[in-house]
Amino acid sequence: MTAIRIGRKSYRPNEIIEHAKKARGWFAAIAALSFVNSLLIMFGAEMTFVIGLGATQVVDAIVAATRQEAAASAATVLSVIGLAINLCIIGVVMVIWWAAGRGSAAAYLVGMVLYALDGLIFLLAQDWIGVGFHVFFLAMLWGGYRFMREWARAESILAQTPPGPQPETYVTPTT
Repeated sequence: MTAIRIGRKSYRPNEIIEHAKKARGWFAAIAALSFVNSLLIMFGAEMTFVIGLGATQVVDAIVAATRQEAAASAATVLSVIGLAINLCIIGVVMVIWWAAGRGSAAAYLVGMVLYALDGLIFLLAQDWIGVGFHVFFLAMLWGGYRFMREWARAESILAQTPPGPQPETYVTPTT
């Protein structure tokens, strides 16, 4: 069977697809932790996860500051509006996760760009721990993107390969 080389290592086509599908899990983790952070802030928790989206944290901070100035009934409405905005932001991340699960390297790349832009919020706020986690997650996402780029070729190889044991041949990745 034909192996595809990524970096210094070669992978079978089914391994490429498996790695790419696993890599999209980073987007699900980002979305889930951002959602939990929003709920924690909405219910007045003092601590949140350090991992999450800066965009949802900005919405949470605006809502929290506005809630303090508002009447009790308005504070509830503000909380619901803030949660709805955060769900839209998190929804974008989940659409990227979904599209990446169907082999869209373009969606995966868009997700990486959006996450890098989100990291600028932490940079502007001089939240170095948030910046560090964004850099770490971007490095992990980059590793996954290398597999995402080869997904279509791996499927093509699998479709052309007859069943049964095959000798190994190597293909270098396209740029």
